Amino acid sequence: PISIRDYYALAGIFRSTEITSHFADEWKDGRPRALRPLAPETEVKTVEAIDRQIAALRVERLRFLTEARKKVSPRPITAISGTVIDFEAENFDGQKDLKTISLPNGGEAIALRRALEPWVRYRLVLPDPGNYTLLVRYAATDPAPVELEIEGKVIEGRALGEATHGETPDHFRWDTVALGEQPSGRRFIRFKAGRNEPFPTLDRIILVK
Repeated sequence: PISIRDYYALAGIFRSTEITSHFADEWKDGRPRALRPLAPETEVKTVEAIDRQIAALRVERLRFLTEARKKVSPRPITAISGTVIDFEAENFDGQKDLKTISLPNGGEAIALRRALEPWVRYRLVLPDPGNYTLLVRYAATDPAPVELEIEGKVIEGRALGEATHGETPDHFRWDTVALGEQPSGRRFIRFKAGRNEPFPTLDRIILVK
């Protein structure tokens, strides 16, 4: 056994060295924290300036893309030949640590709820054997590549890895995910990420052959 004095001394040491994911201005018992920045003030200002530049470039990029879209006649997505299945991403057959969100344009999408090994699964029914590809409409402020799993087998490489620099409807873009040669019948596919890894916002998926 230890004395009361030693007990509270140890408690103070453990509390002062406690590491949490979020530091508040006060301890749990209400005492004010004596915090100081981990980086010099000049370095903090430099990082803040870079963050402002990145934000400004993203706004400028979105402006250019918006102007470019006005000059290009949109191609109806139904015009894609070889379409086998066309469905919304929120019509999944299982998910973990994701959520369905409403979009400003009235649609829905699925987005990350918490980064604890998130995944989403879809059930595809292939009418014939052949070479299939997924067209995925997604958005990601920063790169958020995911693993592709087909019938429990992880495919080498990552998919949907490029950032779209935002997650509004204007930032959604299409990307291809090759499934390769597949037999006819039911196939389960899954997009997944590891713990503490980002996950893209998914809006729509089209299976083509």
